[in-house]
Amino acid sequence: MNRIYHSYILLAALLLAGSATVAQQIPVFNQYLINPYVYNPARAGLSQYGTLFLGQKKQWADVPNAPDTKLLTFDMPVLDKKSGVGLTLFADEMHIIHKFGGSFTYAYHLPMTEESSFSMGLSAGFLNQRIDFGDARVKNPNGDALLQRNTNTTTFDVAFGIHYRFKRLDIDISVPQLANTNARYLDNGGKVSSFELINHWLGSARYRIPVSKKDEEHLVIEPVFMVRGAKGLPAQYDANILFRWYDKFWLGGGYRSGASNIFASSMNLSVGFNVSEFLVASYNYEVGARNRERISFGNTHEFALGFRFGRRAERIEKNLEDLKLALNTHQADSSHLVKQVEEQADAEQQAQAEQQAQAELLEQLEMLRKLKQLEDLQRIQELQRLQELQKLQELQRLQELQALNDLEKSNQADSTKEEIASRIRGGEMSELNFEKVGSVYFKVNSSELSEIAKAELRAIKAEMDDKNRLITVYIAGNASIEGGSIYNMVLSNRRAISVKNYLASIGMPESIVLPIPYGAENPITKEQKYEEDREKNRRVDIFILAE
Repeated sequence: MNRIYHSYILLAALLLAGSATVAQQIPVFNQYLINPYVYNPARAGLSQYGTLFLGQKKQWADVPNAPDTKLLTFDMPVLDKKSGVGLTLFADEMHIIHKFGGSFTYAYHLPMTEESSFSMGLSAGFLNQRIDFGDARVKNPNGDALLQRNTNTTTFDVAFGIHYRFKRLDIDISVPQLANTNARYLDNGGKVSSFELINHWLGSARYRIPVSKKDEEHLVIEPVFMVRGAKGLPAQYDANILFRWYDKFWLGGGYRSGASNIFASSMNLSVGFNVSEFLVASYNYEVGARNRERISFGNTHEFALGFRFGRRAERIEKNLEDLKLALNTHQADSSHLVKQVEEQADAEQQAQAEQQAQAELLEQLEMLRKLKQLEDLQRIQELQRLQELQKLQELQRLQELQALNDLEKSNQADSTKEEIASRIRGGEMSELNFEKVGSVYFKVNSSELSEIAKAELRAIKAEMDDKNRLITVYIAGNASIEGGSIYNMVLSNRRAISVKNYLASIGMPESIVLPIPYGAENPITKEQKYEEDREKNRRVDIFILAE
């Protein structure tokens, strides 16, 4: 093995970024539950007032350098609310892969009847993707599996969507990456590599169900169903249900389907508030539906903050329409009275317009202040993360120095940890006179010690205490072949750490214990067709340097 574990993650990420047959290319958001414009350009300006949304999704909290996506959308009605325009910006980072993109949207809204309408929208935008190979952590920097310089490419594409509304039913269909453009990279040898932006399609439906007929806004149940797909991939569906109370608070839950070795199924819980007439906030918590994903990846968090504009102008317009209707009703009684009322209405309209301008100015100033506070908070959080990372790196360096000092004290300075691990793996234990003192076994997909395993470890500890000398203990973690290579490596490492921690809890110094994970690469029985053979490989072997 001439590359460390991070190299495998890197190569997997590159494959996912460059192949249209193994992964979706557009981010998967739950924010569409409150902001449908995220996926469908036909929704731009449909809400009758301007809306600005800021969102962030942090995936897989337990995986280093996991995807982190930030999103900004803005849309508003224009041309007497018969059309809408919108803007979308997003940034996506996953280890060495950095994406940045944006698009501009125009939508046309066609009222059909008093209870139905039809809309269609078109977006045009760009996508920039950069791969920073300098950030890759590899053991052999001259390996031919990686390019020797950073790569950067930009391409353009379009998206199309339609929306249909009938009473309480909403149906959305959209096709991102409609143009199928190519992104091209050029390596040091002059060779061109490229990947295609494949068509995606998304369809969703939602229906509002009032619980009370007397007060339809008191409590509303809203099921939401979405199906998404892409060329060369099986379809994936989302099923969610929201409970809305006076449209001021909502709580929901949902399920997203998965497909073997392509994308994982998940469950989510969402909560949101209309903090005021102009501010909305939501949070979505997502976790893998299967235990293996929960153990390997951890949880996913998604936040969204929305600002609304123009609702006060809408309310003033409605008041003016009501006033004009009242004036027309009484026009036959007195034309003079109508004239006076109209003059009064004009004066009130002018006063309201002045108040509206002042109020909008104050609202914009308040929005800018909140955005500034949000930016300051994000900078503080980023600084804290950098400080924690520096502390962790310093601690790791101290631990490595301590381990090397312990090896020197036990007259083993002629072999580094990597050389020892390599010799154990290759069966060359005889050169260093290793002695295997025992093994403990685990259940499938588990790193928890059984009572039998704990008893065995206590006996091994007592045997090493009888030797009455300082020794180095090597904890070799192993796994059977059910999981993938990355999952097996993580699981074998957890098993080795579990044994180390238990030995420390019963009095063994941590400084002399070295855990080494092998994944499924060091099996006792290479043929693992039967469960009894796989059970023998779910183990941790314990070695010491004999005299």
